[in-house]
Amino acid sequence: MSCREIRLGFSEALDAPPDGEDRLRVESHCAQCGVCGPEWRTLLRLEELMAESPPLPRGFSGRVMAALPPVPSPRREAAPLFVAGLVAACALVALQLAFFSPWIQPVVARLSESFSGLNELAQARVAGMPDAWALTGWVAVGLVVAGALSGATLLRLGRAHR
Repeated sequence: MSCREIRLGFSEALDAPPDGEDRLRVESHCAQCGVCGPEWRTLLRLEELMAESPPLPRGFSGRVMAALPPVPSPRREAAPLFVAGLVAACALVALQLAFFSPWIQPVVARLSESFSGLNELAQARVAGMPDAWALTGWVAVGLVVAGALSGATLLRLGRAHR
């Protein structure tokens, strides 16, 4: 077995009985290996020290847990990401409606007349817009919304499983 496999088996070997197969395999490797041997002997010494230590007083673990700071809610951590994605999606929807929706194009054209510098740009955009662009825009908006929602959900799930 390789040193990596032996080191991965240290925990099982420590839990195994002294004459168990896992423990004997680890001990025979560590007796010959200059890398794994010192690490194994350190773990054995730690196990001895733990066995020699006095038992913990009653309520010790409860006091330790009470002294720890509360774990922040994953929902609160995911909220900024969700809100940022939602704002970006709303901005894209607004742009999509303003420039690619046929029913709002006349409104945009009328509003753009108020702004002389934007008039030609808006009219050219409204006049030369194929239907394929409208479909592409809506697909992009849908992808952004789905990405924002799934990103926040994945972040929430990832933090919940830590």
